[in-house]
Amino acid sequence: MNPSSPIVGAERLTGHFGGWPSFHDAEVVRLVLDRHGTDGPTAELVVHVWSVGAEVDPDGRFPRREHALVRLLLERIASVDLAGFNHQNVLFSLDVVAATVGGTEGVRVTLDPSFGVGGSIVCRRVVVADVRPCDETGRPSDP
Repeated sequence: MNPSSPIVGAERLTGHFGGWPSFHDAEVVRLVLDRHGTDGPTAELVVHVWSVGAEVDPDGRFPRREHALVRLLLERIASVDLAGFNHQNVLFSLDVVAATVGGTEGVRVTLDPSFGVGGSIVCRRVVVADVRPCDETGRPSDP
C-alpha cells in the first residue's frame, strides 16, 4: 500500500525496503500516547516490519527479510479510536490517507488488525522518525 498522504521522512522507509512496505503481518510492538507533545497530543507507534521474497523456501514458505523496527510519530492528534492492544498485535494492513483535522489537511492512520490492536488515529501529520534494522524476533541489530 502506498500512502495517499505525504509523510515526512518517508524516504527512510522506502530507502530501506526499496518501496513502501505492505505492513501485512507486521506487528505493533509499542504504542505511546502523549498529551504533552510540543504541538499538541502525539502518538509514537513502533512496528516490526519486513519484506517477503517472491521465492518459496524448502519448507514451502515465503522467506521474510529486511526486518526493521519502524518508528512513526503522529503529531497533533485530533481523535483516537483504538482497541485490543495485547501481547501480540498483528496487522492485516496499515493505511495512511488524507483527512480533515479541524478544517485543515491532515492524516488518518488506520490499523486494520489480524489480531490485537486495531482502530484509527487522526492527526495533523505523520513522521517516519526511524527505521532501525532488527532480527526476525524484532530485536535491534545494533546496540
